[in-house]
Amino acid sequence: MNLSKPNVSPQNQLVILDCDGTLYPADKIPLSEIKQALRQTAKMFGITPQTYEAASVCTRDQHPGLMNFILKLCCHNLINFQRFSQEMSSRLNYTRLSPDPTLLNRIRETSHTIPLCIFTNNSRPHLDNVLTALFHQNSSTLGIPCFSIEDTFDGHWFHPKQSGAGLQMICAKMGTIPNNAILFDDTPPVLKTAAHQGLKTCLVTQTTPLSRYLHHMTQKSRS
Repeated sequence: MNLSKPNVSPQNQLVILDCDGTLYPADKIPLSEIKQALRQTAKMFGITPQTYEAASVCTRDQHPGLMNFILKLCCHNLINFQRFSQEMSSRLNYTRLSPDPTLLNRIRETSHTIPLCIFTNNSRPHLDNVLTALFHQNSSTLGIPCFSIEDTFDGHWFHPKQSGAGLQMICAKMGTIPNNAILFDDTPPVLKTAAHQGLKTCLVTQTTPLSRYLHHMTQKSRS
């Protein structure tokens, strides 16, 4: 796992950017707020504590990820999942995210020389809210391929990055294979899974932010 400067050869390498904790610091939308929004939304949808706990037990080991838990609460109905996600996202405070035109410029600059996409384990409503707060764009207007957890739905479940299958799906959608891709993410276990799938990996932190990585990649690709 490369924690400093990524290897950007060959030129056709795919760059995959995580969202939460990568495009912005994860503490801007704390886990406690997410859990509160989840419980409030479940209550609004009439989900009983018993159903809530049963869904947690079912998804904890077999089908990881918060979005699979919500999918189970919604009885695997994607329309209900979308409604739930929209409501839950409306309860989160995105005003803590500051507009970041520098990062936007570096993402677009990188995409001009290296294929690039955004892939989040979170829902489409959440992704759009983040992109709006950071870049005054959404997944339809950004001009960069954006994938949310809904894009990995297969066999009644979502396939987040930590499952391995999700990364394979996104590489296929972008017309390449994991061995030709590099993932930027803030979560070491996810990067470990990605490495096992054949992807190159880079850990994004507050001291090694995404913007710095992208600047380095763009400079190297031009040299």
